[in-house]
Amino acid sequence: MSKKKTISKEEALAKERAYREKNKEKINDQHRKRVAENRDEVNAKRRAKYHENRDEERARNRKYAAEHKDTIREQRKRYREKYPEKVKAYSLAYYYAHRDEALARQREYNASHKAELAEKERTRRERNKALYAELGAQIRLARNAHGYSLRTLAQMAGVSTSLIRKWEMGEAEPSLDKLLAHLPELNNVAKQAGKEKT
Repeated sequence: MSKKKTISKEEALAKERAYREKNKEKINDQHRKRVAENRDEVNAKRRAKYHENRDEERARNRKYAAEHKDTIREQRKRYREKYPEKVKAYSLAYYYAHRDEALARQREYNASHKAELAEKERTRRERNKALYAELGAQIRLARNAHGYSLRTLAQMAGVSTSLIRKWEMGEAEPSLDKLLAHLPELNNVAKQAGKEKT
């Protein structure tokens, strides 16, 4: 009975590499043939696996983003500073590639929710009207407390007198950041207005 010849692991690997190198074209053809035959089945399995794990993957991504929010923001900032042209080109390419689709979705949504959107806009205007009137009253009180005339406050804020009058009458949204340096009493008013608008 003849003994079976044993070879070392290195020799086996060397023989495998030599065989693959010698029959590279044949092996590649066989691989391409198998891929072509099983492409639909493989793609179906990949899609099923993706949809199966999609929600779990998204939850993990959201959790990671929440835990590393500052780090991710800093990384994106550094990337934008390092590759501004690349970021700009990518943003424009993405915008033009998806613009028509996004506009179509927006038009479809507006058409199907026309009454709801109109009601939201009416509610927003009424809320803003009441908010602007309240802010205007606070501006008038603060101005009178300092003894400023409309013209004086307008010159200090760098705006027209008619605009200050509109702010006080609640006819326009006040730019409180222009007034805070001269009417510090409005600081709390500005914070409260920011909360109400959000």
